[in-house]
Amino acid sequence: MNRAIAVLCVVAVMATIFMKADSGTNRRPAFCNVIPTKPSTPVRYGYQVYYFDKKDLKCKCFRSTRYSGDIGGNAFHNFKPCMRTCSANGFFACPRRGLKV
Repeated sequence: MNRAIAVLCVVAVMATIFMKADSGTNRRPAFCNVIPTKPSTPVRYGYQVYYFDKKDLKCKCFRSTRYSGDIGGNAFHNFKPCMRTCSANGFFACPRRGLKV
């Protein structure tokens, strides 16, 4: 009897761990999976646009001549709202202005 209770407790703990590990994706809004339109050629100057990359689960950045609100998709003006809204594990910073891309 004690062995059955111990096994049941272990299974319950493992199920709780797996559910908690996957809970970030459950709370992520659907628009986080929509990648914004990037410029066809990389831009050295312009606005920093952060977006959530669902493959890496991180917020990534690119430069654009258009503001993040005009681009569409999951474009953000800063990494903080990107990380907060889409439950990202981290972010990649934009290259500094004027550097070769």
